[in-house]
Amino acid sequence: MNSDETQTSNPDEHAVFLTHGALEIARGEFGRAVTKLATRPSAQATALRTVLAEQAAEVRTLHALSVGYGWSEAIHRVTTPEVLDRAREHGHVGTDLATGCPVLTGTGQRALSRWRDFVSPLRDLPEYAPMWLFVHGLDG
Repeated sequence: MNSDETQTSNPDEHAVFLTHGALEIARGEFGRAVTKLATRPSAQATALRTVLAEQAAEVRTLHALSVGYGWSEAIHRVTTPEVLDRAREHGHVGTDLATGCPVLTGTGQRALSRWRDFVSPLRDLPEYAPMWLFVHGLDG
């Protein structure tokens, strides 16, 4: 065995690292494309900002549930019954059968991840920073 070769007990580990690298490159390219779109004065940039802003209240609820707010009264400090109901209608929130507490569904987790994918590269821009803070701040 050559001492320069990577030592691993998992023969698929190299493939995993390659896949992860490809995903990181794709994420970077996506971030640059979203940033380019969002910073150009255009109807598409306005539409993107409008859609993401309209989703912010529901995404704040999804984020709160993802970090455990659903198991206490804390959820009611960061969202309203109307927003919770809308998230339920979209299939993003369910109810824990044992406790009756709101819980994030798989669909909700995907919606939260998708929103973060779009806003994360933009979170330092003046138009998007307040939106990012509103969703992730959870300071009531």
